[in-house]
Amino acid sequence: MRTCAKCQRALPDEYRVCPFDATPLDAQEPEAPPQSTETPLFGGRYEILRMLGEGGTARVFKALDMETHNHVAIKVIEGPAARTAKWSERLLREVDVLKSIRHPNVIEVLGGGRQKDGSPFLVMEHLEGETLGQLMRRAPKLGVEGALVIAAEIASGLAASHARGVIHRDVKPDNIFLVEEGAHIRRAKVFDFGFARLQGSEGLTAKGFIVGTPEYMAPEQTIHDPTGQRTDIYGLGVVMYRMLTGVLPFVGDPPTLLAQHLFATPKPPSALDPSISADLDAIVMASLRKLPRNRYPQMQDFYEDLERAMHMRPGAVTTFMEWDDVYEPQTAFGRAIADKLRKRLPV
Repeated sequence: MRTCAKCQRALPDEYRVCPFDATPLDAQEPEAPPQSTETPLFGGRYEILRMLGEGGTARVFKALDMETHNHVAIKVIEGPAARTAKWSERLLREVDVLKSIRHPNVIEVLGGGRQKDGSPFLVMEHLEGETLGQLMRRAPKLGVEGALVIAAEIASGLAASHARGVIHRDVKPDNIFLVEEGAHIRRAKVFDFGFARLQGSEGLTAKGFIVGTPEYMAPEQTIHDPTGQRTDIYGLGVVMYRMLTGVLPFVGDPPTLLAQHLFATPKPPSALDPSISADLDAIVMASLRKLPRNRYPQMQDFYEDLERAMHMRPGAVTTFMEWDDVYEPQTAFGRAIADKLRKRLPV
């Protein structure tokens, strides 16, 4: 194969002239400019070591902080929206709040900035281990003791973020990291606040744009009604259901899943595993109620009931249910979506 010195296209050996720009292929290739021996630093501070993963809107890299000499994770947000000044300014404002959350069960956000093209990036602590999602793809059903410990740590971390006014809105196993500590002791950390919205703020999502993961979305999310702490309580309830039973409370294509979250009542976990106690049934089912006001008032209440189930706190498990548990959309937009979703379910 021959290489065109001008356009760098690989061409068959029998070609004497590049058919794309008429450059003679026998001509001497220009001498390459000298390469700098210095590694350019990302953001003027971080040496990128390797890519850890990528998704539809971001890539995550392991990097070395040349000031602290600690390893960090850098999440680079990509796409046309990320390069708009308004979007990136909102994200970086929220980064300032996330930096203030200091809790052993929440990933530490160290800072953020913009690249030359305007798209933002986040700098976070680098973690060793795996996500809860990765663990559950190997072992779909966790033991009751392990599930309770992980759920309590998630609840504790989310309670801390709620105290700072940050709602996650995408609580799922792939957003829970299990950090290896000591002799393989795990600690759960909540991460990826990509859908987070500050309470009382405009947030990062456009009106009419539903965010979340269908398997874990609270009823109010499915039709873009207002979200809050109880939205995260529902998401954690679905995670806990899956850890205890090995399956999700609802299955189907995305529209069917959304319809079930909005209208259908899941089987209690004990219906799938009779060894699950009445207290655990009550905790999970209380978190999965359709009406947000029928769920735990705050994540801290959920956390305290988990402690009671582990016999780490005195008293009986609470319920809090006061109203009929039928979700009523709060907007015309929500009612229109609900009417379409209802048709996805059997009469």
